[in-house]
Amino acid sequence: MIAMGKSEQAEKPLNKAIETNPNLSEAWYQRGLLYLDFGRSEEAMSDFEGAIRATPQHLDARLKIAAILHEGSDAEKAASAWRKVLDVDPQNRIARRRLEECRGQITSRREALLPKD
Repeated sequence: MIAMGKSEQAEKPLNKAIETNPNLSEAWYQRGLLYLDFGRSEEAMSDFEGAIRATPQHLDARLKIAAILHEGSDAEKAASAWRKVLDVDPQNRIARRRLEECRGQITSRREALLPKD
């Protein structure tokens, strides 16, 4: 449904799939993508977390969570999420680069808070 451009019609079968079997990580993930398309990022984040509860190694869900947090204002939470991506895929270049960006932001903020002599 989503691929056919009928996103609105995809939510109902995804809800049914999750209700029938809450361990279907791909259903959680797909509904999370759907919610992102609808601009419902909190619900999307919850569904990506559901995908990870069902399948802790779900790399795509971990990447989406990290990306959402990266867009926010809490660099420490984003850094933690990128580290979790690297726990699943230690060679992930995007996660490594984004983690370094977060570390840079954290360092800059700490330096800004230091008293000036």
